[in-house]
Amino acid sequence: MIPLSDLEILIRSWHPLIFVETHEEERLQILVQEVAVRLGFPIYTWTATEGLRRGGTAPGLYDSHVPLKALQNIASLTAAALYLLKDFHRYLEDAVLVRKVRDLCPAFSRDGRTLIISGPSIAVPAELQRVGVTFRLDLPGEPELKDLVERSLPR
Repeated sequence: MIPLSDLEILIRSWHPLIFVETHEEERLQILVQEVAVRLGFPIYTWTATEGLRRGGTAPGLYDSHVPLKALQNIASLTAAALYLLKDFHRYLEDAVLVRKVRDLCPAFSRDGRTLIISGPSIAVPAELQRVGVTFRLDLPGEPELKDLVERSLPR
């Protein structure tokens, strides 16, 4: 399967937490946006420098560049949505942040929200291993390249 299908299946399966290992952050952003469009969900993107932003372009929510405050903001948004936290894996050694992520998961699995944590390599804390799934976004393979070529050719 191509990564878009795999990622969409994980999200449609109501997994509250997905760890995505990839060096291709921009490609992941595009895939998450495509899934969000297919599902009719808004997407929020978080980075330590920009904070939490709806659609990746709106101004960041006030003071949301701080990881705990970003998670608190996410907790207050109860509609189905996708939350892409770029490089958040660096903060998973903080017991308070791990606890907050774990606290979010039951509500997320009930209401269709998905927290996506991305990074090149993610050491998943033991507390999150049962509530999250890991997805590896490798370089494009033959099926994905073929799909790209077919979509690019005029009909």
